[in-house]
This record gives sequence, C-alpha cells and structure tokens, in this order.
Amino acid sequence: MPRFDFYVHGLWILGAVFFFIGAIIAGNLRWVEGTTEASFTLAILLSFSLFAIAGLMWISAGTNAAIDRTEEPWGSHGEEDVKEIKEEVKEIKDAMKEEEAATPPKENGEKRLIKKIEKDIEEIKEVMKEEER
Repeated sequence: MPRFDFYVHGLWILGAVFFFIGAIIAGNLRWVEGTTEASFTLAILLSFSLFAIAGLMWISAGTNAAIDRTEEPWGSHGEEDVKEIKEEVKEIKDAMKEEEAATPPKENGEKRLIKKIEKDIEEIKEVMKEEER
C-alpha cells in the first residue's frame, strides 16, 4: 500500500520534525539583556505555529490511517444504500413526469399578449362609446 506508507508514515515523520524544531525554539527562549519584545514574541509565535503544524500533520496521519484501514472513505454508502437511493430518485422522476403530463400546456406568450391587447382595445371602445353618450 504505497498510499498508506506516504500519507501515514510521511506525515507522522514530518510532524515529528516540526515538533522538534518548535521544541528547540521554545527551549531556548529566555529573556536576557538585549532581547527585544518583538523578537521574543516572534519566537513564541513561531514555536507555537510549529507545534500546531505538527499536530495537524499527526491528525492527518491518523485520519488517513483510519481511511486506509476501512478501505472505504467516510460518508460513502454500501451497495444496498446506493440501490435504495437510485430507486427513490427514479420514483421522484416518475412522479414529476406524471405531474407534467397532468398539467395543461401553457399558452404561447405571444398569443396571451395578443388576447390582452384585444381585450384592452374592446375596453377602450366601450369607454369611448360611453363618453359619446
């Protein structure tokens, strides 16, 4: 399993290297004469960042080891679940087709517009007749 070797052991070793460097920096932190606040703060932040990176690598190594051990990514479904989901999707699609078939087709937009214009013209004619009286 080449993936297992790289992702688990490689991240484990890289995490150890980052932790080692962070420990060297943190172990040599001392407030002595000539130390500025900025350099001291920078050293603390750098060592903390290295510890955090090491922890992330170890967490990633553990996650990859768990995935490789199960031979199946987290959140994936078994064959039975996939069949059930496909059946549900098919039922939904069939129901949508039946609903589309039951609804009458909509009129063309131009026809509706022409009917509306004709109706408006008739109303205008009626108003004009009433005004003539």
